[in-house]
Amino acid sequence: MPKVEVSIELEQIAKVLQRLTPGEVETLEILLNPKLQVELKDRWKKGKEELKEGKTLSKEKLFSE
Repeated sequence: MPKVEVSIELEQIAKVLQRLTPGEVETLEILLNPKLQVELKDRWKKGKEELKEGKTLSKEKLFSE
């Protein structure tokens, strides 16, 4: 990934962070936490395997009354 250098005052960074949506904050947390990245990738892989094996609920079963 190419490197980019930006010169911004710390106060400006704080203001930008305050305006982030909850989804953007979550994305930032993932990007800044390598352990969380690995955990999420492992969960995704396990979830795909469970889906193939029929160990997960279908949408119909999940939302049935």
